[in-house]
Amino acid sequence: VTNLKEVNISVLGNYEHQRVSVIEEVISGSKFLTYDEKYIGGGKKIKGGYKVPVKSPSKGMASANRKLPADISDKVRKEVEDVAVKAFRALGSAGVCRIDFLVDDKTKKVYINEINSIPGSLSFYLWEAKGVKFSDLLDDLINIGVKDYKKRSNELTKKEQDTYKDMKIVQEMYARGFEFEPIDIYRAEAQYFQIINGKIMPSFSSIDGLGDKAAEAIVEAAKQGKFLSRDDFKTRCKVSQTVVDQMAEMGLFGDLPISNQMSLMDFF
Repeated sequence: VTNLKEVNISVLGNYEHQRVSVIEEVISGSKFLTYDEKYIGGGKKIKGGYKVPVKSPSKGMASANRKLPADISDKVRKEVEDVAVKAFRALGSAGVCRIDFLVDDKTKKVYINEINSIPGSLSFYLWEAKGVKFSDLLDDLINIGVKDYKKRSNELTKKEQDTYKDMKIVQEMYARGFEFEPIDIYRAEAQYFQIINGKIMPSFSSIDGLGDKAAEAIVEAAKQGKFLSRDDFKTRCKVSQTVVDQMAEMGLFGDLPISNQMSLMDFF
């Protein structure tokens, strides 16, 4: 794509209803978005770029420089929104996703680049810019899950039945004014829930399939510094690939890359 402009949007919903977030424009100091800009951030200043002051627990793409909302015409914005919803429905998606687009800034032609079915921190920074609270985003996701489980009530597995009960408990807690803080791989405790920012952060041991010893190993490894990748996390924490995959499905790694890598742009 020539005259490249990268824009991203998040879609929330299920097969019946869909909502879209604010559209972001990713800003790069190089010809392409580099590894450091996307996963590390906070480095060299980007001329003409904007850094969003993220007050939420967003990670990964939230570290990149951006314009929010994107500097695009109403026509392109509408096309990105429409195509995003169509892709979401065509793939039978449910919950929340982030869809990345490439735009030819001269011809204004829009291309889908990829869909991130489990975006880091649920792409909350894109919803926050639209005035959505993190607790409301979680509540919407729970309602989507509850509705799906009700529809399939006679087909649920034992595990799904247990999950359904948990979702109902969380709904009740939200109704009573309780809020949850997402598990932070650098701040969560091994066995104990914490009150952080006035909200409840679950422990590592609350993750399905993650035992007490593995939870303690994660806490100790996190004290040694930031993880470079999911592979680095697995090696330093001495946990199984199953645990890593489970945590990735929960969005706990944000946009942390799967393996260590270097950007070719570092040599230019």
